[in-house]
Amino acid sequence: LDRSADLIVSLLAILKAGASYVPLDKAWPSDRLAFVLRESSAGVVLSHSDVVDDLPAFGAVLLVIDEEASRIARQPLSAPLLDVTGNDLAYVMFTSGSTGEPKGVCVPHRGVTRLVSSSFISFAASDVWLHAAPVAFDASTLEIWGALLHGSKLVLAPPH
Repeated sequence: LDRSADLIVSLLAILKAGASYVPLDKAWPSDRLAFVLRESSAGVVLSHSDVVDDLPAFGAVLLVIDEEASRIARQPLSAPLLDVTGNDLAYVMFTSGSTGEPKGVCVPHRGVTRLVSSSFISFAASDVWLHAAPVAFDASTLEIWGALLHGSKLVLAPPH
C-alpha cells in the first residue's frame, strides 16, 4: 500500500488481530517482492486494486482493500480476545541486501515500545509527526508508532 490512511489502518488492524506485518514497497523490482513474500511466508497480502497487477505470483491470500471495503466494514468492532506480549512479533523488516540477499529482521512489540519511549527523542500528545519514510524503511517505525503510541497527530506525506 502507498503511504495512506488505508496503510495506517491496515497496520493497526494486523497488530490488533495478533498478527505481524511485513512491509513491502511497490517500487521494489518484482523479483525482490517475490523474494520477500517467499522468505516471509506471508499468509495474506493487503493491497489496492491499482497495484494488484504489479504483484508477483505468490501463494498468499490477496485482500484488495478498496474492493472489499463493504465486507470489511461489516466485521465486528470489538477487539479480539488475544494475549499479545512484548515478546511477540510486531513486524519483519527486510534489509537492503547490500551484502548479498536481503535478510528479514524480526522486531517484537517490545522493540517498538523501547524505540519510541527511549530518551534520545521525546514525544508528546501535542506533537505533530510527518510520516514521510517508505513503510519498508525502518525510519517509518519511529514516525508511525512514535506518534500513535503517544497520542500525537500523524500527518501523511503524499506518496512518491
